[in-house]
Amino acid sequence: MQLSPITRLTASLSLLVLAAVGCGALPAGVPAPPDPEGGALGITLPPAWTDTPSPTIALPTETPTVTPRPTEAPRQLQTTQGVPLPTAVVVSLDGEEPDLSGWKRIDTKSAFFFVPESYQVVDMGELGEAMVLLMQVFAEGMVEAFSSLVTPVPGGTATPVSLDEMSASLQLDLLMAADAGGGSAVFLVGEPRPTDADLQTMLLKAIEDNQNEVRVERTELIYGGRYPMARALLEVRDNESGQLSRQALYLIAGGDRLWTLSYQSDPEPFDGLLPIFERSAMSLQAQ
Repeated sequence: MQLSPITRLTASLSLLVLAAVGCGALPAGVPAPPDPEGGALGITLPPAWTDTPSPTIALPTETPTVTPRPTEAPRQLQTTQGVPLPTAVVVSLDGEEPDLSGWKRIDTKSAFFFVPESYQVVDMGELGEAMVLLMQVFAEGMVEAFSSLVTPVPGGTATPVSLDEMSASLQLDLLMAADAGGGSAVFLVGEPRPTDADLQTMLLKAIEDNQNEVRVERTELIYGGRYPMARALLEVRDNESGQLSRQALYLIAGGDRLWTLSYQSDPEPFDGLLPIFERSAMSLQAQ
């Protein structure tokens, strides 16, 4: 089974952008984070952000019906370099809805989920434009591969495509939100679910697509919630800056869609933030 190029691209982008927030590679015009020696890593708000309170959004009131789903048997996985991963632990949930009191809803094209009130959606600016370029390269490669089947239009010129147009054509959701206090961030990618791909295979691929130095602390298969999901806890060291972060990587499979949620923070507060990341990931619903 081989994952789609979109799967490889989007998983890589999700980790790349979160790492960029952590190491200071922010769009032009955004102040760089403070020196890590002076305190916790800061995720600086763009100038356009304000303290205007978000509108109150009613939380879901209906308890979803949890349908039993077949579970994967945990198996020993290893990377293409032969490095073994921790065997997945199967986690069974009781089906209760997470407590989302005081949280706010964030919508994408195919789903919505909840985050603490302190989180703000980030305008990715130049990073978003970089994603468009990468996706255009991918799309142009697809066109070139099938060029023998296409009759070119004489005198045709390429037209720039926006991030929204490109992500719509590729059926992608791309969204980033960060804690206004600079403590953590989350990046969401939604895409068509790869055919014949189980959770462990998709999780392994998402881990491998991170080009930094990665240590896998734990992997899990989570059942009993709204959708089957897999989670990996990672320690990531940026190859260029040497900066260390910890990440909770969730893969959520709902019908014909796959969502990747990557939460990141500094190593020190990570364990305390993990229950918040968990509740946020569990709140995701298709729409």
